[in-house]
Amino acid sequence: MAAVKDAPDEEEDGPAWRAYEENRDAISAIRPQTLAGMIAKARAAKLEAGFWDRDENIHGTMAEPWAWDLVNSLLQLAGEG
Repeated sequence: MAAVKDAPDEEEDGPAWRAYEENRDAISAIRPQTLAGMIAKARAAKLEAGFWDRDENIHGTMAEPWAWDLVNSLLQLAGEG
């Protein structure tokens, strides 16, 4: 994310953007089953929420579905999912 922010002229097919997309897709695919995994995904969601501007806003970003993933993971950890 830092590489994409530092290269404002980076095109969507450039190396920094591709690396960001690959990591974003990998994080999306992960369904944490431990508290450590949930914390890692929560940290990624927090970074994603502040990616485009300084305000943290999950709406319309990958942080939004990741937050819902965390809800489901917490319920599963509690034996409710």
